[in-house]
Amino acid sequence: AGGGAGTGIEVKSPDGGIRFQFRFTDGMPEYGVAYKGVVVIERSPLSLTFAGSGLYRRGLAAGKAVISRGEDNYQLVVGKVKAVHDVYSQVVIPMVEKSGAGGSGGGVRRRVNFVVRVFNDGVAFRYEMPEQAGWTSYTLVDEGSCFRVVGNPMVMASFREGFTTSHEGLYAKARFSEVKEDTLMDMPIFLDFGGVYAAITEARLVDYAGMYLIRHGDLLKSELSPLPGEPGGAKVPNEDGRGTMPGRSSGGPVPHGAEGKGSAYGHVWAEDAGAAGVRDLEEIGRAHV
Repeated sequence: AGGGAGTGIEVKSPDGGIRFQFRFTDGMPEYGVAYKGVVVIERSPLSLTFAGSGLYRRGLAAGKAVISRGEDNYQLVVGKVKAVHDVYSQVVIPMVEKSGAGGSGGGVRRRVNFVVRVFNDGVAFRYEMPEQAGWTSYTLVDEGSCFRVVGNPMVMASFREGFTTSHEGLYAKARFSEVKEDTLMDMPIFLDFGGVYAAITEARLVDYAGMYLIRHGDLLKSELSPLPGEPGGAKVPNEDGRGTMPGRSSGGPVPHGAEGKGSAYGHVWAEDAGAAGVRDLEEIGRAHV
């Protein structure tokens, strides 16, 4: 692990197999992920949009990043492995506005912590809104977590016509370039980079909206499920204990890896075909859905 706010921040998994990179480009945060030297996610932008104060993406700077090591130990109710022991590298990156809320030039300079954990078989991240003076509550309108996949991998996904489905159905396979834009994809989705497999998913949905993915050009962008009856398309409204400080986005235990283990947080994992003993995307789907 190393780097700084000016040069970017890099964190590696404990075994060195996964590399996570974070940097600001023109005041906008972006990240990338490489697995055993193979870049699978690159230059992917991150953003949040709050009601009233607008987009939280431009005009940001990194505070002092805190890097640490940790481990998860817990037991699974079902699966091949009962006792889980997962080690990880963690970095907490404060993202602070250079000027007032939404780049207004005045008012409160909001801070959101971008928290990343890099496991030996996956990367996980989430946003945390810590307690801070002048910003005590929020209504989240959109989460712009993006995944710019490298190349044209095979995608296996369950496509949805809307947000109010049973979340049941068959998975379809297509090249990334063939996926219809602005079509909802349910979690998880699976990617075949030609010998390296990856999945994108979420977990620990506590007082937070469920996430889908949609394709925009070469990006997969998160699309939060709107809360029915909420005006203005609020995804996480400031009510019933939600939208108060401290707050956080999704992230929690998520099954991943060839042996069906679990890991804290969630979002992206990767395995190479040889180590995982996986022959194709259908086999991954049977193991993880």
